[in-house]
Amino acid sequence: MVALRTISVCVLAVALFGCATTPDGLAPIRDSEPSPELTPREVVQIQLRAFGNNNAEDEGIEIGFRFASPDNRRRTGPLPRFAAMLKGPAYGVMLEHDRAEYAEVVVRDGQAVQRVRLIRGDTVAVYDFYLRRQSGTDCQGCWMTEAVYLFGAGTVREGPQAL
Repeated sequence: MVALRTISVCVLAVALFGCATTPDGLAPIRDSEPSPELTPREVVQIQLRAFGNNNAEDEGIEIGFRFASPDNRRRTGPLPRFAAMLKGPAYGVMLEHDRAEYAEVVVRDGQAVQRVRLIRGDTVAVYDFYLRRQSGTDCQGCWMTEAVYLFGAGTVREGPQAL
C-alpha cells in the first residue's frame, strides 16, 4: 500500500511539474538582428537578455555577438574567443544574471553610452556599454556595441550602487 501511494505521488508530481517546460528566454530574440529602428537601450537589452539566457550551445552569446559592431567583432572575435571572454571574470556576471537595472542613455554625435547594473545572487557589477550608429557597413544606421567596460563590481550590500 505504501509503495502504491509513493508511485501515485510520483505520477502526480510528474503530471504537475514534469511536463512543464522551462520558458525559453531566447525565443523572443532568437531571430533578432541589428536594425536602424532599434534604440541604443534596446540593443543593450537584447544583448543582456541573450547573455542572461545563454544555453549549453552558447546560443545567447551568439545572439549578443550579432550586435557587436564590425570593429568590436574584429577585436573580440571570432565567436569562440568572444564566448571565452564573456565566461571570464570581468564579464561572467552577464551570463545568467538575475536582474538588470538601466540608467538613462547618453546620446551625442552618433555615439551612446548605456550604464547597466547587473545583479546575480549577491554579486553586483556595473558596466558601461558604448554604442555607435554605424555608417558605411552592412548595418548602415544601426546602433551597435563598440565596447563594454566593467565600471565596478562588489556585493549587493557593499556596492557599487551608482548608476
